[in-house]
Amino acid sequence: MESIEKIVDELQKSFDKGWREFKQSSLFKKYNELANMLDWYNPRIANLRKSIPYPAYHLATQEIGKYFMIKSKDYGIYFDEVFPGDFNKSNETKENNLELRHFKLSVYHNNNLLGFIKISIPHSHDKFDILAPPKISFRSVNKKQYSGKI
Repeated sequence: MESIEKIVDELQKSFDKGWREFKQSSLFKKYNELANMLDWYNPRIANLRKSIPYPAYHLATQEIGKYFMIKSKDYGIYFDEVFPGDFNKSNETKENNLELRHFKLSVYHNNNLLGFIKISIPHSHDKFDILAPPKISFRSVNKKQYSGKI
């Protein structure tokens, strides 16, 4: 059995790994080209970024999160939404000159709600880029930051 704290740390490391690999991959260049094409083809899409998922970012986030999902499965935990979460329920903030898209997922193990993970994805609106690995924070249903074992 593992502590929630260790699991959250391992999940964060999986995002770090996925981000590093993605930034060095040919997919980064391809999604950048996709973003440029979409912006050129339809400049009005920029106005829709806050109401619909932007395809290049959505695909990039899924690629970056592949190890997160594998690690989650390894621990037998699952979520209430398809990764990275429901875009319509997400929100965006600006912190330290970074645009952050926040998704919230309910975390389950053996049909028991453990708590909630918030995934914060730093990105740019000026050009296609995910500037740093997504950051996660966990809140237990017991209102303790980390508690219990899996």
